[in-house]
Amino acid sequence: METRRTRRTQKTQNCGRRFLFLFPRALCALRASKSVPSGPLRFKDGPGRPVNGFPITTPRQAATRSDAPLGPPDDQGDVPLRKRFRRKCPSFTIKAMDTEQPAYRVVHFDDLPDIPCPCGTARRAFTDLPDYPATLHRTHIDGTASAHYHRRLTELYYILECDSEAAVELDGQRVSVRPGTCVLIPPGVVHRALGRMTILNFVLPKFDPADEFPAD
Repeated sequence: METRRTRRTQKTQNCGRRFLFLFPRALCALRASKSVPSGPLRFKDGPGRPVNGFPITTPRQAATRSDAPLGPPDDQGDVPLRKRFRRKCPSFTIKAMDTEQPAYRVVHFDDLPDIPCPCGTARRAFTDLPDYPATLHRTHIDGTASAHYHRRLTELYYILECDSEAAVELDGQRVSVRPGTCVLIPPGVVHRALGRMTILNFVLPKFDPADEFPAD
């Protein structure tokens, strides 16, 4: 068993040495065929890190290996293969992904400005995100809002709080609401809020003030 394990270990080490010797030739062939971008290919120095393709365990070995040629000279005389590859092969740099900007966004409605609207005053979130297709508003309605409609926008009212007699008028029909009620308002539906209430308004696509039209 020990002999078999020793042979397997030697085979594995030999395969690793062949790969380290043939890797620069294969890399040059790929670069010549424009399959690999140009730029410096960098390896990290240090104990246990590869330096120019060689596994290095100590700084002394790193200093010795970095000056040694990769193989015997061929048609270019005594020029080491390492120098010839450095001169012939263009280099490329592997850039790290930009992770400075997070993919998520957090907004607090109290930090947003109050904007007058036909319903009352609204604080609109996510209006500055071009990749997000909708906006979310927290709207305060102090009395009877003016009737209006939208040609493109779909609105979803979620009642946070309201008076006991609060309602929403949809195409002339009065619908009573209470906290927790959801009202879906498609494009073209004339609507207005009746009474005092605070709502969350989910608008899809992104809110556009030019798409507000007063009812005749």
